[in-house]
Amino acid sequence: FSKSETFGVVLLEALACGVPVLCFDNGGVLDIQKQIPDADGMLTVLPQNSTDAEILLGIEMLFKNYDKDKAQKCREVLSKSFEYAVVANQYIRLYYF
Repeated sequence: FSKSETFGVVLLEALACGVPVLCFDNGGVLDIQKQIPDADGMLTVLPQNSTDAEILLGIEMLFKNYDKDKAQKCREVLSKSFEYAVVANQYIRLYYF
């Protein structure tokens, strides 16, 4: 988990590999969360000021709700929005059109 990642590349990489993630509501994390419908069991987002007990509860929820089908769905959703070809085309449109 990370308390200070700006965009969330590690978050995307972990989710794309089917690894559940606990993170904090900073940077692009909330934008990424919006891209993933029904992310329970794959992504837990906590407030920056979370206590140790809340962090532990978030970890427990990830283990309790993990589902391989959700992991696959998460990968599919993320690949549509964040794979290299998609992002490269977004940059091309932004800078050249």
